[in-house]
Amino acid sequence: MPECLTPVFIIGSARSGTELMVQILNRHPHVMIAAETHYFDDLRPRIGAAAQQMPDAGRRAMAEAYFSRLRNGAYGLHGTEHVQGSPAPVAEEDPDHTGIDALFHQHCLGQARQHGKDVKNLRIWGEKTPRHVFCLPEIDLAFPKARFIFMQRDPRAVIASYRDWQNHFIDPANARPSLRSALAAEEIRVQRSFSIGIASLMWRAAQRAAFCGQKRLGPERLRIQKFEDLLAEPQQQIAQVCDFLGIAPCADMQAVGRINSSYGHDRLAGIDASTATAWQRRISDHESWIIERLCSRPMTAGGYLPFAKRVHPIALAAEIARTGARIPLAFVANRHRMGSPLVWALRRMGIGG
Repeated sequence: MPECLTPVFIIGSARSGTELMVQILNRHPHVMIAAETHYFDDLRPRIGAAAQQMPDAGRRAMAEAYFSRLRNGAYGLHGTEHVQGSPAPVAEEDPDHTGIDALFHQHCLGQARQHGKDVKNLRIWGEKTPRHVFCLPEIDLAFPKARFIFMQRDPRAVIASYRDWQNHFIDPANARPSLRSALAAEEIRVQRSFSIGIASLMWRAAQRAAFCGQKRLGPERLRIQKFEDLLAEPQQQIAQVCDFLGIAPCADMQAVGRINSSYGHDRLAGIDASTATAWQRRISDHESWIIERLCSRPMTAGGYLPFAKRVHPIALAAEIARTGARIPLAFVANRHRMGSPLVWALRRMGIGG
């Protein structure tokens, strides 16, 4: 078992630039950030206390199937994941972690091997699931050496990107029928989950969780990285991120593509500073005003200035009513992604943990 000194978790609200940070870090030879697992908000609450213990055969089989699907597919694309391939490593092989947490650790290291990384030379291993921002106490308990990078982005940009999201990872024209069906279902889930009000409240909740987490863990373990700063000064910001992680930056860490962006797909784009303001052409004045009203305090704390030129009180009242109507639809659309609905809700309200 290689000694991986620093687990790193990339977190944030949805559409906040977490994928860009993963691409940047994974260009470093001594770093591997695994794709989304949603482990701490999905599987781990289902497993319960057995996550840090040797579970019974049923729970262990559930966990092994979960990670096997991730190795052979993408999280949430149901019907395209297949439980196949080599079995998950046994927890006893991991001297630093126990139970299902050890399987999570091994899964991340397995991703490094799949990407051609020399696991023996890794300095950083980790994972990117934006909503793990709501699971900081649990992650800290399981991995007390962990560090966190919270991607902070203007909520108007986040909400415009989420609203306009379409799959850009996979070309549906070249996908098998089951994958096309799964991609279409995922786009429907996103649409059913969206309202400006819901997205604004989730952005606020993520900010609160990150600021509370930084207060508890300290800035030496949780870095708040503004997406806009990363685009404006990539060399300087990447150097600061590397310093935070205790590694030396590499020359080509900026040579990343634009992957899964709502504004297009170009694997050779590099870091595109225009992305920071692209939302201004895609969001209406009254939509911006609603977001600014619902997110005003954390927006001010993040240095995001008002954009809307007019006041729209009727629009705000209408959005609040629309949000109340859409919350049940969003809950049903995402129920299969909640390890425990009660824990899921309490975490987002800042209760417990």
